Amino acid sequence: MLAKAKEERPRGAFEASYDLVKAEVTLKLPRCVFSLGETIEGVVLVKPSKSFRVDELKVDALHHAEIIPEAILKQPILSFTDFRGSDVTAFPPTILERGVEFIEGIESEFPFRYKIPSVQRPSCKTKYYKANWFLRVISKRKHRPDEKASFRIVVANELN
Repeated sequence: MLAKAKEERPRGAFEASYDLVKAEVTLKLPRCVFSLGETIEGVVLVKPSKSFRVDELKVDALHHAEIIPEAILKQPILSFTDFRGSDVTAFPPTILERGVEFIEGIESEFPFRYKIPSVQRPSCKTKYYKANWFLRVISKRKHRPDEKASFRIVVANELN
């Protein structure tokens, strides 16, 4: 039996930074709580510590849900092959810019709009289950792994 879920609802504007290898990425949002299916409008700021070029700069959403098996199962999990109860879903990105050249020390600003899908569960946490949402800023470069800056946001069923 699952306990009643409590939705997390922090208040106020959201601004957070994430350090990547060659730049600091800052995400600015008008608030930190959004509803399922809502379009988020915000700004991504990139402040490079070295000059570099990216083929694509984009924003996407990631939903991570996890059942906490230790709270449900009577027998402890003994190996990595046992049930972990984790589900991660990445949603299609919004491309902010293609072929971007970043110059050391010069901050660049990228306004964006991203619609949160309405098909997943809202952010919540119980004794047995937790679900988190992340907005990710992704820089894509040819022949190199993508660099991702992940920012946790709260997504509720509805806003009051």
